[in-house]
Amino acid sequence: MKTVIITLYIAFLASSSFGQQVAKPIKDNYQEFIKPDVSSFDLATVVTPNPTIDKVAIMWYGQQQIDKILVIKSDKSEVIPVELNDEHVVVLNGLNAGVYYVQYYFKGKIMASKELIVNEHP
Repeated sequence: MKTVIITLYIAFLASSSFGQQVAKPIKDNYQEFIKPDVSSFDLATVVTPNPTIDKVAIMWYGQQQIDKILVIKSDKSEVIPVELNDEHVVVLNGLNAGVYYVQYYFKGKIMASKELIVNEHP
């Protein structure tokens, strides 16, 4: 952004006639890195990469507590309970090809659900 402002400023100087007053550019207050306050989310969930081949990271954060996560194959042939940890990140390996649903629970109620697609090994 600063490069664009400087380039425009130089172009303006080049096109203006000598002796005219030149306007000063406004200070750039834009911050390039904005870190969201995750405490403001009720529940944010991430399942990545999606689609995957066999390995996936399941993440969750926010104010809403989670006491159980299940990964359920769409045909219900597989139900995988996920062991929770304090880091709120779990990595699963060796999933069979198919469509799964990652369901986040608190006190028996589904708080969120994400679809996960696992492709065949090449």
